[in-house]
Amino acid sequence: MNPALRTNATDVAAAFRVRRERGRAGEKGVRQVIVEVVGGADERPEVRVVDVDDLTRLHLALGEVTDEEAGAALEGAGLGRLVDADNGVLDTAALRAAAERQAGAPDWGERFDGMVAKAREKGWLTDDGAGLRVHVESAAGA
Repeated sequence: MNPALRTNATDVAAAFRVRRERGRAGEKGVRQVIVEVVGGADERPEVRVVDVDDLTRLHLALGEVTDEEAGAALEGAGLGRLVDADNGVLDTAALRAAAERQAGAPDWGERFDGMVAKAREKGWLTDDGAGLRVHVESAAGA
């Protein structure tokens, strides 16, 4: 894990679930790995990693939270950081650890490695290779 993103595991408010979504291109039933930052208990935003079994898409989805709240929640969970309103960086090792717990496919680890390799080819990894650059989708933009 990137040292700048380390956190105590007890501080992580992570919930995992799998759901089907409609893809951006209109494909029905497309599932994608999504890291969500949504309003949580006691008005504290929480971070969730969802749709972990399909590794063909990855993005950061922000619920009704401010950029500051989203950034603080991501950093507090050790999953990454918000760069700006449109971009974020997810810690690759932390994302793998969070998602792997819920993965259902026996070859999930290999497919995750393939997703990271493809991100490397596309230039979507950070310079040190520890982070995945991701697009941000906000509730306001939905």
